[in-house]
Amino acid sequence: MTRPALLFDLYGVLLHMQSDRDIAAIEQAAGTDGRLWPVYWQLRPAFDAGQLSAEQYWRAVCDRLELDHVDIDRVISADTASWLRPDDEMIGAVRDLIDGGWTVGLLSNIPHFLADAVKAEFDFFTRFHAVTMSCDIGVAKPDPRAYTTATDALHSQPEHTIFFDDSPPNVDGARKAGLQAHVFTGKHVLDRVLDEL
Repeated sequence: MTRPALLFDLYGVLLHMQSDRDIAAIEQAAGTDGRLWPVYWQLRPAFDAGQLSAEQYWRAVCDRLELDHVDIDRVISADTASWLRPDDEMIGAVRDLIDGGWTVGLLSNIPHFLADAVKAEFDFFTRFHAVTMSCDIGVAKPDPRAYTTATDALHSQPEHTIFFDDSPPNVDGARKAGLQAHVFTGKHVLDRVLDEL
């Protein structure tokens, strides 16, 4: 039996989500509080799809919140730093899978500025058979085109691709696109799925 291809999300799977300390640092840089986050996430899809630069995105966030005299470069720096914490256990597991002959790809919702930062920070990106980033393809998960672009890049069919993402809506989108998809809550999910093959 031919092995399926494996496709991984980035954040919440291979890199950690923002910590409370990260969130506080961004709020401090922007000169605001928790009211930042609904706007931050509301404007994020266009940012992830490559439709806004980091400066355009943060100016839009600040305008929406009526924040004046914000040092945009400082906010961008705090935002970037918040997304650069690796999950070493999972990165090691993915390296082992690739070394073991599995076809492995990445599919991430990520804006250009952050894609550049993570590629510069981490060398594991060069190990993937294919890397699909929303900012490069103009659509983000759960748009079905994101999944088909990723499986095409892996030279795999959706039904022969197993996808791991920490976001239930993105997992649902993958299933609708024909992939075998699992909500990732830790390495035990990967281990269980592979053990059941």
